[in-house]
This record gives sequence, C-alpha cells and structure tokens, in this order.
Amino acid sequence: MNAKLNLYYNHLKEVSTLQSALALLQWDQEVNLPPKAIQSRSDQIALLSVMSHKKFLSNDFIKLTRALNEDNSLSNEQQRSVRRTMISINKNINLNDNFVELVSTVTSKVFHSWIDARNRNNSTEFLRDLEQLIDIKKKEIELKYPQLEAYNGFLDEHDEGTTTEFVDAIFKELLPGIDTIMSNVQQQQKDDDFLQGHYPADRQWEVGLYALKICGFDFEAGRQDKSEHPFTICLGGGDIRITTRINENYFPEMFWSSMHELGHALYEQGLNKQYYGAPESE
Repeated sequence: MNAKLNLYYNHLKEVSTLQSALALLQWDQEVNLPPKAIQSRSDQIALLSVMSHKKFLSNDFIKLTRALNEDNSLSNEQQRSVRRTMISINKNINLNDNFVELVSTVTSKVFHSWIDARNRNNSTEFLRDLEQLIDIKKKEIELKYPQLEAYNGFLDEHDEGTTTEFVDAIFKELLPGIDTIMSNVQQQQKDDDFLQGHYPADRQWEVGLYALKICGFDFEAGRQDKSEHPFTICLGGGDIRITTRINENYFPEMFWSSMHELGHALYEQGLNKQYYGAPESE
C-alpha cells in the first residue's frame, strides 16, 4: 500500500476513534446518566461532535482524498472507498462548526425532553422541542443536498441513491401481497392473552439474553442493557451495544425489541474491521 493510502486510512481511523468516544457518551446518556448530569453530558457530546467534524474536514485530509480520487493505480475497492469518502466530504463541508454544535445540543435536549414527557404524561414542551429539531434537521439536509428535495436527501443519508420514486415503485408492487398476508394473519389470529400476563422483569431479562445467545450474538464483542427506547450502537471494533425495554405486563415489548436490535447487531458484528473507520468497514 502506498504512503498516501496509509495516511488516508490512518486519518479515517482517528476520526472513527473520536466518533467511538462520542458514541460511548451517547450510549451512557441513554442507559446510565443521572438527571443532574444532563447539561454537562450535552456539552461533552457537542464538543466531541465538533472535534470529529473538524478532524474529518481538515484541509490536509481533503487535499489527500482529492489526490487519491484522481489516482487510477488504486484497486477497485480502494477507488470505491475514496469515492465514498469524497462524497461524504462534499456533503459535510457545507456544515460549519456552529451548526454541528447546534444540531448536537438540540438533539440532546429533545431526547431528555421526551423522557420527561413520558414520565409526566405531558407532551407540550416536548412537541415544541421536537419542532425545533425537525426544523434544524431540515436545514441540515438542505445544506448537504442543495440539489435534492428534502425527503430524498433524508433517504440518501441512510441508503445512498434511494429516492421516493424508487420506494414508491417497490411498495406499489409489494402492497397487494402484503394485504393478502395481513388478511390471512388476521383470519388465523390466535388468542394472545397469555402474552399480557405479569412476567417479572428479571425473568424476562434472562429470556432475552438466552434468545440473543442462541441466535448468534457474540457477548464477547457486545452487550445488552436497558433504555427508554431500544437502540443499537457501535462503540468501535468488537464493541456493539444493544438495548431493550421491559414491560412486566406485556412480554412482547422486551422480546421483539431485543430481536429487532439483534438484527442490527449481527450485521455490525459481521463487518470487516480491517480498515476501521473507512467505507470498507461499513
């Protein structure tokens, strides 16, 4: 591997190491954070978000990536990696540090506002905060994808090249079959009252862990915890965290949450970590 490629992969690894530290703070925010630490954690996450953003978009790295993007001697896989990184640079370069900090701060605020709304059964303040976040995320997509309609930009963020037209065409073809399946399920619906009996949290937890184990989750490369909203997060190579939520009077809430997050986790645990932080490891 040539010297420029070594610099390229090392830089992306450093960026991902920063992002892993950021992800650990975000995981802890949803799993362990004491209420009085909300503001300090928000500040920590915002600072690391800006640091990661600036590191990724350093002038030297942009010049390096542009040079590699013109290097025809690279393998097809290397060219694809550089091309995808160049696309990410071109999108994120339109976001200044202040905006990145704002997105991070408002996102943290909305998460804790949602928790508070659930606890108080009052969504008034949360809905105001959520509206602010929606406006900011729309602005983010406008900056990243000035040539696209907003929702197509959101789709591209998670599945490059996907458009509303593409999705509409798929669902138009699938819908008749889905309707048939749903009709058959409803006609054969069995009594599920037993799922809504009282099931102690500790026993549910044991069942969830057993299900994860027999389905192939590697507990030496990850763990499960509890959170208000189930999620999967990668904290670096060999560290994939998932969470679940337990309702003692409705067993499926824990079980299907664990199984859903397991799907994400197995994918993450199966990725090639040779070029950690580069597109090859995604």
